[in-house]
Amino acid sequence: MSMGEQYILRMVVDVKNDQSLIALEKSIKSAGGGFQNLQKQAGSTGKSMASAAQASKLLTDRTKRINYAVQNASYQFSDLAVQIQGGVDPMRALSQQLPQLLGGLGMVGAGLAFAAAIMPTVIMLFT
Repeated sequence: MSMGEQYILRMVVDVKNDQSLIALEKSIKSAGGGFQNLQKQAGSTGKSMASAAQASKLLTDRTKRINYAVQNASYQFSDLAVQIQGGVDPMRALSQQLPQLLGGLGMVGAGLAFAAAIMPTVIMLFT
């Protein structure tokens, strides 16, 4: 054989009805279906994880707002106690601190804060 010649060896095996090959073919097909199911499950798991992350973020945001409201309430109650102990009329101290307390509770709290701010004045006008 010279350097310029190439030989191609081609071998064809034609085996029919060999039980081990049939079993191997079934296993390969079955594994392929399993991989497709695994891929589908991984996709749905990814969606579930994204949904859980979104819910976690929402919970974190709401917890921050609750923390702010509780902290604000503690400040206003402390201020109310200090004012009353300092000799300020309790009704006046309440008229100053209650609107600030309610204002920290969002939109509804702001409306209630306005009502609370003018209520002592209205009461004093009619007494």
